[in-house]
Amino acid sequence: MPAIMDRPRATTRINLVWEPINEAQDRFVDSTASKVLFSGAFGAGKALTLDTPIPTTKGWSTMGEIKIGDYLFDDRGLPTKVIFKSEVFLEHEVYQVCFEDGTIIKADADHLWHIFNYKDRAKRRVTPSKGQILTTEELTERTKLKCGVNYAIRCCLPLQLPDKKLPIDPYLLGIWLGDGSKYGGNIFTADKEIADAFQWFAYNPIKKKAAFAYGTRGLTTHLRKLNLLQNKHIPDEYLRASESQRRALLMGLMDTDGYCAEDGACEFSNTNENLAGGVLELTRSLGIKASHYERKAKLNGQYISPVYDVAFTTKQPVLGCLVKHIDKSRKSVLLKDGIISPK
Repeated sequence: MPAIMDRPRATTRINLVWEPINEAQDRFVDSTASKVLFSGAFGAGKALTLDTPIPTTKGWSTMGEIKIGDYLFDDRGLPTKVIFKSEVFLEHEVYQVCFEDGTIIKADADHLWHIFNYKDRAKRRVTPSKGQILTTEELTERTKLKCGVNYAIRCCLPLQLPDKKLPIDPYLLGIWLGDGSKYGGNIFTADKEIADAFQWFAYNPIKKKAAFAYGTRGLTTHLRKLNLLQNKHIPDEYLRASESQRRALLMGLMDTDGYCAEDGACEFSNTNENLAGGVLELTRSLGIKASHYERKAKLNGQYISPVYDVAFTTKQPVLGCLVKHIDKSRKSVLLKDGIISPK
């Protein structure tokens, strides 16, 4: 969206005779608000193809399926209500826009993009008030330079949603998804602190004879209700939980199957493609640019199975670094980089 620049106040009032020609313009004319902003001429919408995936507060939809009254997310991660839907535009010139993380979007030639070029990024001037507005057609010029890709856009901020009453604490669910038995509530960990976390949430972990194995009481029932037994994935209600709940979930996943370098480069690795896909969406929902790729796991030079990695670099806290200690007076599990409240 173009930046709104400060302009001198007008000294002359001009009265225009104008008749609205559609519902949106009718609402504009009839509004009793002291200030109203309406931009764009009728029929001048910036089109995306009907199959473009669109995140909503209830999950994923597509450009063609969106209805008036649905809530989408703006670039600040805030839910925004759809109040008007245009007709389908035909015979528009369409471009395929490929992003560095593998995402592909098909947009028409006039679609507007708030971009930052290589010089902006080199000078670290990537702020909302900087950059420039270019159409898709204009982006085709000087897309690549000798030093790399010229244009970039800012990542959206984390999705802002209210807390949800979840059947399993998100951090514990992340632990189970990473190091739990797909057949039930058993978990496998060499860290007693992890077992202590399950204890505090009343799952009463019991050490088993098998190395690093703990049984839990009641966790299997909750896993079954979420359809997670022999079906490890991130349930939709967790992907649309609050930012703090989603971050706790990512911490649990990273504490088990994740890695973080000193420079902030992080990676989640798992042999479950469906789970890795959920981690990719979860990470992006927190405003983090993430990529995914597949590689081959080998043992003694022999191929074992495919491994699915989700890679990203961030300054956000994404590792719980295991449980630091249990503070019963506050009735919460304290982590080095966050707080998880019991249900």
